[in-house]
Amino acid sequence: EITIQRPQQLHVVADADFAQLWLFPRLQRFDALHPEVTMTLQSETPLETPPNTPYDCAILWGRGDWQNCRTEPLFANSVFPVAAPGYFDALGRAPDLSDVRDDRLIHDRSSYWWRTILSAANVECKPDAGRTYTSTTLCLEAAARGDGLTIGDEVTTWSYLESGKLVLPFNIRRPSPEAYFLVLPPTDTGNPSLAAFCAWLSTEAKAHNRWFAEFWE
Repeated sequence: EITIQRPQQLHVVADADFAQLWLFPRLQRFDALHPEVTMTLQSETPLETPPNTPYDCAILWGRGDWQNCRTEPLFANSVFPVAAPGYFDALGRAPDLSDVRDDRLIHDRSSYWWRTILSAANVECKPDAGRTYTSTTLCLEAAARGDGLTIGDEVTTWSYLESGKLVLPFNIRRPSPEAYFLVLPPTDTGNPSLAAFCAWLSTEAKAHNRWFAEFWE
């Protein structure tokens, strides 16, 4: 008698920025290792609390203090201004924050980080000026095509830094109080594919962290 193995189903819910900019580009590697797993990847914007519908695991941006779930930190994170290569070439010198035009500021949902960075440098600039997008991808793409400067972070901006589409024009980096967490339901779902996904995710996260450790040297 031939036994046909049913595909293992895995339901992953993720912050949309993380899903699009970090997880999705790597999923082919997971598929190659685990072709028996059929994944549903549900991306949500914003995803600020654990899902209130059934899920196997979730990846959230926050401080890890959610209720009715189990959490494991994936990435500590830092933020920094980014721009297209050559954005300041017309200056003929290395730029500093005082060279930033406030109408060229690009905000990801809020002006919090621009306000924090400009205030710390005592730069007279209108931190609420410029353009606001509710998608990190749009912010990064706008900066990459030369529309202005935005605030990047180690997770969502990795591919732009690795490819050279964005660079750090200033030696400025601030630790973020928030990070990405792997979130699990309060009780084990008993899904055999979950352990495989979590182990793979941990391996990818460690490789990511090594890349940035070298990048900041």
